[in-house]
Amino acid sequence: MKKINWKLASLTVAVLVIVTVFACQVKESAPTDASDVSEPTTAQIKSVDVGPDYLRLEQIHPEVIARFLFTCIEGRIYWNAGIVTTPELSSSKLKLATKNYLEIDDEQILTSKGASGAEVADSTIWIFRPLEAEHVRALKKAEVLGAWIEDGSDFRWGAFMHIANVRKEINSYVEKCKE
Repeated sequence: MKKINWKLASLTVAVLVIVTVFACQVKESAPTDASDVSEPTTAQIKSVDVGPDYLRLEQIHPEVIARFLFTCIEGRIYWNAGIVTTPELSSSKLKLATKNYLEIDDEQILTSKGASGAEVADSTIWIFRPLEAEHVRALKKAEVLGAWIEDGSDFRWGAFMHIANVRKEINSYVEKCKE
């Protein structure tokens, strides 16, 4: 039978406890940069003097704001997707566009060449599209929406938004549009 060196075993356990306590303290005291965190998506019904009320969704990310407006006109849903940054960046990105499109859960929809169907207003690139019935059905079940500009390179530029927390508001607005 092998003898246990209790002194060495106790020392090993003590070192493990100290390392564990130190690691937990370091983790708890590590600064978290709140500027690296996206805010939850918000939803509001907005009224205008002339025209129908619209549903405004917005998610603020550290580098960009996704602002998506849904409007019901004569029983049809229109999506006005805003990529909000700075006036200079918005203008420069749209000038280089070879295509622009919307996205529902990683599926590109309603693609246009160049800057067609998109325009810059102040610090925002707006991509405007009427949605087909199939897109409205997908919107009601979607997890992520996006608006994107491509310039012919391997990269795209734009904004996305997680919408699970505002699904009730989206579905309510869509259902009222059918009335």
